[in-house]
Amino acid sequence: MRNLTIYVILALLGTIAFTGQSADTPEKPKPKFVVEVLVECDDKNTKAFIESHIKRELRSLRDVDVSALDLEMSDFMIGILAVETENIIAVSYTFTDFWNDDDVEWFRHGSEFDNDTLKFVLNHQLGTRTHQYLQISMRWNLEELCKQIIVNFDTEMLEPDRNGK
Repeated sequence: MRNLTIYVILALLGTIAFTGQSADTPEKPKPKFVVEVLVECDDKNTKAFIESHIKRELRSLRDVDVSALDLEMSDFMIGILAVETENIIAVSYTFTDFWNDDDVEWFRHGSEFDNDTLKFVLNHQLGTRTHQYLQISMRWNLEELCKQIIVNFDTEMLEPDRNGK
């Protein structure tokens, strides 16, 4: 009887272990865009709130991967500077569009520089393509402001790339 109980328990554990595993799941496609987010604000709670909401909104776009700060691997950077008073918050934000391999090919046309060297020169010596914005809002409307920033980013920066510029 004791052996039967052990076999039943082992059978149940095996069934639970194997039925809990899913079949081969398709691999998640690589995101088309890699975006960095950099937020600065004197108030740590406001900074965390903005960063969290911006990243959540970016992830909801589905073809965006939010990365750690890595200029070599990112396509775009969103930089946010927030200054708040009692009831009002002013948010200055920039969208930076880094030079990529396609841009470099367009510039190169027979040059002796390789793509990595030319991208380095373009990004670090000649500057980057940056779009600057300023919005002022009531503090209670900060979540909506974060959503609007990502709507602007999607419209101004990503949509042209999705449509082939």
